[in-house]
Amino acid sequence: MPADCLSVSDWMSVTRGVAVVLGMLLVIHAVAAPVGATALADTPTTLSSEAEELMSVSAGALAQTTSGNTSNTSNTSNTSDRHVGPDLPASESTETVVLSELEARIGSRLINSSDAVEARQFDAAEAELQGNTAELLRQYEQVAAGSDSPTDDEVARELNLTVQQQRKLIDTARNARANYSEYQLARANGNESRAREIARDLLQSAAEGNETAAELAERYEKLGNSTDINTTELKRNLNRAQDRLTELQETVRNETFVSTNLTVNTTASASTSTNLTVNTTAAASTSTNLTVNATAVASPTRPLRVHGQLSANTTGLPNGTIELVLGDQVVQTTLENATFNASLRPITVAPGNRTATVRFVPAPTSKYESVRHQIDVRVSAVTPSVTIHSATRSAQFNDTVVVHGHVSANNTSLAAVPVQVTIDETRIGTVRTNSTGEFTVRKRFPASIPNGTRTITVAVSQMNTSVRQTTHEQSLHVDPTPTQLTLTTTQQNQTVVTVSGRLTTTTGTALPDRPVALSVGDSASVTVRTDEDGRINATLSLPTGLDSSSLPFVSTQLTVTGQYAASGTNLQSITQTATLTYTPPPSQSLRHTGYAGLAVLVLSGAVVAWRRRAATPDALNSDSSATTNSDSAITADVLTDLSPSAILDRARTAQTDGRTTAAVRLSYVALRHEYVDTFDLNPALTHWELYRTLDTELDPSAHEFLYELTAAYERATYTERPEPLPDSDIETILTRLEDQID
Repeated sequence: MPADCLSVSDWMSVTRGVAVVLGMLLVIHAVAAPVGATALADTPTTLSSEAEELMSVSAGALAQTTSGNTSNTSNTSNTSDRHVGPDLPASESTETVVLSELEARIGSRLINSSDAVEARQFDAAEAELQGNTAELLRQYEQVAAGSDSPTDDEVARELNLTVQQQRKLIDTARNARANYSEYQLARANGNESRAREIARDLLQSAAEGNETAAELAERYEKLGNSTDINTTELKRNLNRAQDRLTELQETVRNETFVSTNLTVNTTASASTSTNLTVNTTAAASTSTNLTVNATAVASPTRPLRVHGQLSANTTGLPNGTIELVLGDQVVQTTLENATFNASLRPITVAPGNRTATVRFVPAPTSKYESVRHQIDVRVSAVTPSVTIHSATRSAQFNDTVVVHGHVSANNTSLAAVPVQVTIDETRIGTVRTNSTGEFTVRKRFPASIPNGTRTITVAVSQMNTSVRQTTHEQSLHVDPTPTQLTLTTTQQNQTVVTVSGRLTTTTGTALPDRPVALSVGDSASVTVRTDEDGRINATLSLPTGLDSSSLPFVSTQLTVTGQYAASGTNLQSITQTATLTYTPPPSQSLRHTGYAGLAVLVLSGAVVAWRRRAATPDALNSDSSATTNSDSAITADVLTDLSPSAILDRARTAQTDGRTTAAVRLSYVALRHEYVDTFDLNPALTHWELYRTLDTELDPSAHEFLYELTAAYERATYTERPEPLPDSDIETILTRLEDQID
């Protein structure tokens, strides 16, 4: 065969190699890309340095495979069937290649961390499991999720748990090291009380560390059997760590605490008894002896009873604490003349064969070591009886509902039994029975329970406890609760109105977080929710259909409606209305026309005044023209010695006397003086110059009112025979003016 020709098998190898490389690139992209990426071409991806290195290593392994490397040297580090690098079989999937490489990298970090713990370099050990290790775990999870093998997902979880467990062991070892240093310092300073206190914490943390190490050893074993990670060194380091913790416990115990001798006599029945003696030898010569006699059968009506004595070298200890523990129930008692008695009724403990613990709990600074003994107990379940002494028969919102009763079994009151009271599906309260088996649930009746006949259910106990679940039911009549809604409306300007109010019961109880629909006239409603005090505040737009150009300055009546539509509650619905006096503005076209018309009126008035002065030159000296009470004498530049409030009072008097023109003039003068003083304006400004000057100083509502009053003043002052305004319009002007003048 010519040298430049390839055999069929060679072509197959090349083709397979190219396909695997392409597949590898796709997988690496999926590993490094964010979750949810859907297109390689459309999503730019930045690989981490770890992922880039992984790509080069994996691609190199594939290249060596396709170049004809047929070595079958096996990996003897564990029993896994995975292979990496030159030994990769051609049939391996790309996912397997990536997972194997990731396992190798994660395993390397675990080993480095373990070596750092062995060298007591705890910060370095922690650092090995941070940073890129988390990224490698995330990548492993992503690739495993796309793998066809469910074992890969399990390995991903196991790797995560192993890293977490190893970090926990690092923390425990670090803390134990620090505590031991503090313990040695206390002993060196002769502070034995402090040394014993630290020693108890140290023994506890060492015990926890040994438990963690035992769990970690199991995880190492699993990883060694299912991955390419060589766990031999990991397990060796772990064994040494456990040995050091055990040695630390023994050293501290022997240096600090008195050796104990524990003798326990347990009476299982009338004819059977057992005896257990445990001796621990220490440097000290004092020993502690705890003797316990206990029954081995218990139920909620037949308590587990324990009595015994505690002594040291045949001398009874005068004081101390003894605990009796069964499940999550703990009873404490104290020594009296070196003896103790304790009893425990299993309530929350599941029935069946259980283990109780009797233990001596020394004070933190005591020289005596704690001692304990375990007792096999058979727990039996009982069926309780529930008696309701009193319960509310009818209620409505915010009433106090009371349910009072008693729980017993076989004529024995049961204490500490959980009791839950519900009305239909709504929980009212959960309590526990007191020492006499009594319980009382007291709660304000909620609004969420609809009116009608409802059911009170008293549920006693919980699942999987020695007191079987029992319920008792009783009817309750729920009455509807009347409500009330108040509304207050204020026109802010020609387009907006504010609405405030409060939703309560008729007895005044606030109703928070309730929907109230508000509308103006026939416009669409706007829904707001009441605050914690039942109040609402909303800004509504006035209906766009109002014609404000036909009757400027003329008030009209609008209806604001508020509605609370109760649903799924015992509260009653309510609808309330409020009347709004609305003053529409002139339209823009009417305003422009008014400017031109006013200009003509001003010129006409000036001509008429000039003609009058020309026709009757002596009139200027007459008494009537000089009278300050005359309506014609009221102009913008008079009454400067009076306050705006005093001028407003004169305007009110003019309205009362029926002098509407004078009332308008005086109103404008009062407002003008107010603004001249407030904004420090030139008193010589004309009325329209004043209006334009205040364009940026006043809010839109106040500026609109100034425009309306200026126009009315101009008509009343410069028109030869001004048309009197209706009394209602005068009243509106004066009312709004009072709001402008302090």
